[in-house]
Amino acid sequence: MFYTIVHLSTVIVLFLSALTHYYWVLKPDAEPSSKVIPYIEGVPAFHASKLGTFLVASALLLVTLFVMELGAGIIGLLPTYILKIGGTLLAAVFIVRAIGDFRLVGFTKKIKDSTFAYYDTRYWSPLCALIGLSLLYITWGS
Repeated sequence: MFYTIVHLSTVIVLFLSALTHYYWVLKPDAEPSSKVIPYIEGVPAFHASKLGTFLVASALLLVTLFVMELGAGIIGLLPTYILKIGGTLLAAVFIVRAIGDFRLVGFTKKIKDSTFAYYDTRYWSPLCALIGLSLLYITWGS
């Protein structure tokens, strides 16, 4: 039962994250928010292009489908060892994102006095850590 709750919750969070990124692609006045993009001295640290955001959204959608297969084996196209390796690698990606780059993002960020840093510390990094740990549980807990 707990496994099912963790699996379903992870799939929902990943899917909603993908939908949010697709929304940003379709949003006509797509000005990057300081809540989701790190700023350095009032300037975005990077430019979030429509194409880049679309690719992130599509990757998140593929990850969602992979996690559905990982936890429920609905389609059965991928062998177990691919699911285990993929699940472990995805967990590592999310955990590394949560840990951060020692500068702008993650728990180890040095720039801590921005709107992004506030949201990253309280929401984005813990969410990534939780997704990473959930993926490890989904991959190896059954």
